[in-house]
Amino acid sequence: MKVYVDLHIHSVLSPCADEDMTPNNIVNMAILKGLQMIAITDHNAIGNVSACIKASQNTPLLVVPGIEITTQEEVHLLAYFNEYTALASFYKDIERHLPPLQNRPDIFGHQWLFDSMDRLIDEDNRLLMNAIQLSFDQLIKKIIDYGGVPVPAHVNRDSFSILSNLGFIPSELPIHSIEVVKNNGGALPVSLQKQLAIYRQIISSDAHNLGNLLEQVFFVELKQVSIKQLLQCLSRHQEAK
Repeated sequence: MKVYVDLHIHSVLSPCADEDMTPNNIVNMAILKGLQMIAITDHNAIGNVSACIKASQNTPLLVVPGIEITTQEEVHLLAYFNEYTALASFYKDIERHLPPLQNRPDIFGHQWLFDSMDRLIDEDNRLLMNAIQLSFDQLIKKIIDYGGVPVPAHVNRDSFSILSNLGFIPSELPIHSIEVVKNNGGALPVSLQKQLAIYRQIISSDAHNLGNLLEQVFFVELKQVSIKQLLQCLSRHQEAK
C-alpha cells in the first residue's frame, strides 16, 4: 500500500522553527495534509518527540521517533528508531558530546519544550545548533548499534549535506537511503543521479513552519502503516529498475 510520509519536521525545540510548531499543531496539520507517518527531527535534541507521539495517539497518524544530528564535519544526519526508548538511549549516549555552550535566544531563537497538550513546560538552554563532537562514521555506527536507521539529510543542498561537505558517500558506509528536500526541487542534480542510483531516495519537507509540511507528495510502499516496516524499507538499497 502507498503510505504518505514526511520524515523531516522540526518542532519549536529547534531554534530556527516557528513558534507554532507545537506537538498538537504539527500532528493536526499532518493529518489535514493527508499524511500517514511523520518524523520529528529536531537539531541535536529529542525533547518534543515524546509529546508528539502522545499527541498522535487515537489519530490515524504515526509519529516516528527521530533526530537530526550535526556531525563533527558539519553534515546533517537523520536517525530514525522503532521505539522512543531506543531513541532516548541513543541520545543519552551522544548528548554528552554536545559542546557545553549556552543558547542565545536573542540571536538564535528560543528552544521550547511542550507537553502533548501544547502546554509550555520548559526551555532547553543548551546551544543545540552546534556540531556534536562525533564524526559522521562514529554517529552512523552508534545509530545502528542502538537499532536505528541513519539517513544523510538534504543531500541536494549546498550546505550541511554529505555531498556539499565531503563530496561523495563512502561506499563502505552502511547507508541505504538518502534524503532530498522538496524546497530544493525534490530531486538530485543530473550529474549525481547515476552515482547515487543505488540509494533509496526519500523526499521530505525539512519543515520549520506548519505550511511547509508535505501534502501527499511522497509515499513508501509498505504492507501496512508500521514504523518497523518503514525502517526495514529504509534499510534496503533501491531495487534496480
